[in-house]
Order: sequence, then C-alpha cells, then structure tokens
Amino acid sequence: MKYLYTFVLFFLFLGSAPDILERPKPAEPVRSTSGSCVNDFDALNTNPDDYLWPTDASTRITSSFAEYRSMHYHGGLDISTNGEVGYNVFAVRDGYLYRISILPNGYGKTLLIKHRDGFYSFYVHLQKFNDKIEEITKQEQIKRGSFFIEKTFDNPIVEVKKGEVIAFTGETGVGPPHLHFEIRDENMNNVNPLLIYGDALKDNIAPSINGLALFPIGVNSTIEGKSAPKYLGRLNRHKGKYTVPQTIRIHGEVGFGIRAFDRADGNRDKSGVYRLEFYVDDKLTFAKQLDRFPALQTKQIYLDYDYPTILQGKGEYQKLFVEEGTSLPFYGNLVNGDGVINTQAMSEGEHTYRIVCKDFKNNASMLEGSLFVNHTPSIEISSVENEKIILTSPERETLTKFTIFTKRLSDKKWIQTNLKKTSIQLVDSTIILSFNSTKYDALKIVAESKLGIASKPALYFMKKPQTSPTPITLDFRQMANHIRATISTAGIFTSTPVFTVKTGTTLQTIPVEMQSLSEYTACLLPSQLSAGMHTSQVSAEVNGTRTTASEVLDLFAITPAMSGSFSTGSSGVIISYNADAVYQPMVLQIQNLSTPTTTKYTLGPTNLILNDGFQVSIPVRTSQCTEKHGLYFRGNGGWSFQKSLQENNMEFVSTKLTRTLGELAIFKDEQPPSIGRLRFNQSKGFVNGNFKYSDNLSGVDYEGLKIYVDDQLVIPEVDDEHHRVWFKSDEQLPAGKHNLTITLRDKVKNEAKVTKTFTVKQGKP
Repeated sequence: MKYLYTFVLFFLFLGSAPDILERPKPAEPVRSTSGSCVNDFDALNTNPDDYLWPTDASTRITSSFAEYRSMHYHGGLDISTNGEVGYNVFAVRDGYLYRISILPNGYGKTLLIKHRDGFYSFYVHLQKFNDKIEEITKQEQIKRGSFFIEKTFDNPIVEVKKGEVIAFTGETGVGPPHLHFEIRDENMNNVNPLLIYGDALKDNIAPSINGLALFPIGVNSTIEGKSAPKYLGRLNRHKGKYTVPQTIRIHGEVGFGIRAFDRADGNRDKSGVYRLEFYVDDKLTFAKQLDRFPALQTKQIYLDYDYPTILQGKGEYQKLFVEEGTSLPFYGNLVNGDGVINTQAMSEGEHTYRIVCKDFKNNASMLEGSLFVNHTPSIEISSVENEKIILTSPERETLTKFTIFTKRLSDKKWIQTNLKKTSIQLVDSTIILSFNSTKYDALKIVAESKLGIASKPALYFMKKPQTSPTPITLDFRQMANHIRATISTAGIFTSTPVFTVKTGTTLQTIPVEMQSLSEYTACLLPSQLSAGMHTSQVSAEVNGTRTTASEVLDLFAITPAMSGSFSTGSSGVIISYNADAVYQPMVLQIQNLSTPTTTKYTLGPTNLILNDGFQVSIPVRTSQCTEKHGLYFRGNGGWSFQKSLQENNMEFVSTKLTRTLGELAIFKDEQPPSIGRLRFNQSKGFVNGNFKYSDNLSGVDYEGLKIYVDDQLVIPEVDDEHHRVWFKSDEQLPAGKHNLTITLRDKVKNEAKVTKTFTVKQGKP
C-alpha cells in the first residue's frame, strides 16, 4: 500500500497549501474545477497487491503515464516487446471480457477486462486474441461484414482468470511492436499503473531538464521588455543541479514552463516526469503529480502544456501554473492562477525561483535561477517652458535619472542629453527638469528608476509640422485570447491617437501605447467586445494635421458559461454554442475566402483548445448539392472529411468543431480509391493475398471494403497506418475456375473494383 499512501499525502498537502503558503496570485482567482474533483481521485479503491505484470515480453517501460501526445495524454504504460510480436499477454486479475475493439485508429486490436472491484485493465496493439476470444471476434466480424468492430459485453459471458493468456503482443494500430497497457478506475478514469507496479521499478536516475520557458499571461506583461515568450535551452548543470546564468526581468503576470524527461536504470528510452514543484523565494507556489486523469478530459493536455509553443515546433513545455478552465486533478486543491507570478504583489528587485522535477522513485533534479521584478514607471509631460519642463509621475520618488531627446523637424536624428542630478527637482506633486528647449521643435523624455528600469518615452511638440497628413493604417492581429491592434502612419503622430470601438450604440475608448513616433498599439479583450460588426476608429494628429481612419471588423466575443447563436452577416456563416463551448474567453474571427467557384472559410484563433466547441453551418450552393461534394475541415494538419452534401436543395451544411478552430471548405471528390500491388495465390483451394490502397481526398469508408471469393465473404486484416490489407479464405474451394472480387469505397461513394479469375487444380474433394 506504499503508493496509495503517497497518493493521498500529495492531495492532503496541496489541500492545505492555500492556508500555509503566501502565494502571489492574480486578483480574485476563480476556483479551478479540479478542486471539486479531488475527492473523486484521492484514493485508489483497489488492491495493488492483486495485480500481475501483463506480459512476459519484458518489464522495460518505454513510455510512462500521462506523457504528452497530440491532443491527449498517454493513458498508461508502453512495455517493450523487443521489436517483436507474439509474446503472451496475461489477464492481470480475475474478471470478465468487457469490450473487444478493432478500430482504424491508433489503438488497433484491444481488449478491455472488467474486474470485480469495478476497475478495468486495457490491452492495446494486440496481434491476436486467444482462441475463445478470436472465435467471438470472428463471428461478430462476419455478422457485420467488416474487419473493424467494437462490441461491449454487459454480462460476464467470457470470464478470465489472473495469469490466463488472453492475447498476444503485436503492432496493430500506430507504432512499432509494443504493448500499451492501462488501468482504469470504476469511472473509467486513467490510473497511473506505477501506483500498482512501482515497487518493482528499478530507477536511481534523476530526471533531466532540457528547457525553461516564461510566458506573458496578461496583455501588458513583459519578459525582458518584450510581450513574447522567452525560451532558455542552455542550462548549466553540475551534480544534478541546473542553473540559469542570467537574471530575467519580468513585469506583470508571468507563467513558467519546463521541458524535462526521465530514464530508468538500464533503459535508454525517455519517459515523463512524475511530479513537478515550483518555488518562488523558497515558497511553494505550484505542484503537479500524475496519478490519475479523467479519460473524457484528456484534450485538456493543451491547457496543461503550452499549445502555441507546440504549434511553433519549439517543444512540449509543461506549465508550472494552473491554467484557466482546467478541471484536471493533477494540481490537488490549487486554484486557477496558482503558480502565476504577479509582479504587482511582489517587491521590486531581485527574487529567486526553483523548479524540482521528480520521478516515481523520488529521484529529483533541481533548476534554480533569479528574477528581477520590474515596476515600469510612467511619466507625463504637463508643460514645457523656455528653461524648464514639468512632469508628473506616480513613481516620482523612485525616479533618479532622466534622459531628454530633442530634435528640429528637419533633423533625422534625436540629440540625447543626460540630465545631471542638480537639474532635477521634486516640487509638490511634480518633477521639474531644468532644460532649455527653445532651440528645438520636439522632445521626448525617458525616466529611469533607482533599479535601472526605464519608462516608456513621453513625447511633446513645441512646434508641429504643417505638411499634409499621411494616412493612418489599422492592422489587427488575432492572438489566442485578444485582438492586437497596430495603429501606424508613414509620417509622425503629433498627438496621441484616440482609438474607439463602436458596437451598435455602445462606444468604448481603448487605451493605446506608443511604440515609436509612427506607431501605437492597443489590445481588444473579449470583455470589451460583443458578437457582430465592430467599427474601429482612430483620430489623431499626423504631421500636425488632424486625420481619422476606420475599419469594420466581424468579431465575436465568447466567454465560458455563455451560450448563443449568431450569423456572421455578409459571409452567411451561422455559429451555435452552449455554455461549455470554451475553456477560456476568446475572440472568434471569421474570414470568407470563397471565390465564384470555391467555398472556404477560416475561423480563428487556431491555437486555442475548445471545450464542447461550436456548431458551424456554412452556405451551400445549388451546384454543390451532390453526394460527391463534401464538407472538409483543416485545423493544424491536413484536410479531414466531415460529411457529404448529398441532400437536394440544402441551404447549409453543418459540423461540430470540438478541438480547435481552423478552415472549413467544400470540395468535390470524383476520384475512386486505388487498389495496388495486389498479390494472391491459392494452395489446395485456400486463397490468401494482400494489397495496398489509398485515397486522394475524402478517405476510405471501411464499411465499403468487401472481398469475395466467388460468393463467399472473406474478412481481411486491415493496417490503417500503412494502408495494407491481408486476406485469407476460410473455406476450401473445389477444383475449377473461381473469381476473386475486391471492392473499395471512399466516403462519398466513389468505388474501385478489381476482379481476378484463377484456377484451382487441387481443391476440395
């Protein structure tokens, strides 16, 4: 019961953490749904001593529990079969056959066994089952006329005993030969098998850390002065301790991420880390332990890992904070936002951080570094007189250095002047700088705090240019949870732009931030937007003359617990969703990329994971109402068939997007699948053979794969990963001429057919 004890202890510790730890956190954090799940995951209601190791192939683990996989967690252990197939697979406990599954997906042939205490054991990538289960499987395949089946047994028709050989290891589904093995609890949640088998694991090797990331959480957060993530791959290592050599400057809300892996004794395969801990100034702010997860919430891996970083090909970074929207039980009673560093709740200056990575045997590696917390000062120019400049600043007591940049309008470069301390006076609530600006037309001032943190520049024109204004350009870039607006001109802004957004009768002024004399930026948040047409407008002086610019945007703000339906107007797209549509607030944007002959729409953002998702309906042209036309979706991979448009006079075609947003298009597919490299022979009246197949667009409909020898249906073996089919007839043919017929259909009913005639010389008497 050692590991059951460890499991409970973790949650007891985290359950008390909010009382004993002084964690910096965002204002008014929302309690994570994970807190309500803890009681369901705080103990294993099974006997760990009753379990047998599932195979005689080896005890070497090549992949561990809850490792990163695309769109899901790895649900169990991968056990090496030494690159071979055919090893025994044992029932790990007494129970009965609950499900047989052979599907064209990554799992291939699988068995699910239910045990007396309600727990399950799951065996995957099998070559074949034992004779009893093979016979049941064959009868079900003949009944359905298909190789791919899934059958659940509500009653214990086939009982199994602990240690009984129920199957043999294989390589069906995706990947090389190995056994994927899972344990599920009474609610079908995935359980870490090491909680059962961990005593037998030989591991004295601490995890390796190969990457650190920092993510700006708030729209105004910065890391080293930039609003982009920072990645650190070069870490110093000495005696199991890693250090980050540079001090990292941060401002606002910032989250950390880590890349790490583990190895066991005598095993070169990389596996995942079992537990992560994150400390700031020696106080624990975050901990995560991989003991169990709900199978239906496995796509929340993209809340636990940083999804945009993965899409950019920069690696899989586990977040060291509880992301908004997660309901995973890894974090115990921590709440949304725990682990996020909020510099507003910290003193300005240097702070330390420490990350601890542990494997199941409690071998630990540590990474240490330091942070410099920025409180960026702000200044404003109240007035400019001949010999002095008057400023205001909330941080005026901390400002020690002022740099003035001046220029005439005809100058190309600014002239820099560093003011002496004798030229700086604090008078009442103002700062007075002694400086003669009479020779110049424009000036900008940068203030610096005693810790060396610079303000954004403050700009002032004593004389404005009187040339014609150049146009203002508005550019909008969709981010994961907001829209970033860039306001720019080829000239110079001689006043701060006023940026407004109008929806219906509601007008909002959006704050802007200067990047240069010719560029300002702003952020549109979901809370500032609604669903529909938004008119954005900028009013500013450009080259001394007042000018404006505007643009109409089709934006739709979606927040958790919000449901509704809306049409996008000119594009004709209809969106419907319920209160569980999204995990986090988002701004949905739709672009119509259709032409007179094509139909295509883009829905963004594409780097945000959906919860229940959206029902999306797009218009259909009369000429597209055929069974050869189909609706297709493309997220961050290739095109995927959704449905056929075979109904006459359909006005819309709909699909449910439940993972990510992306592109929707209507394509016509008139090309049948191909059947190639057909090889077959017969021996004494028994026919066997194989062939390759492919399809160019909609994909193969396996219900439409039929192989007949004369009028006898032959159930084949199908390898969906490598697009290969094997077949062997069960009944002996008599001597004479016979026909082999293969038909293969795609998802819009294009059909390929091959017929071969052959002669049996010695067959059934």
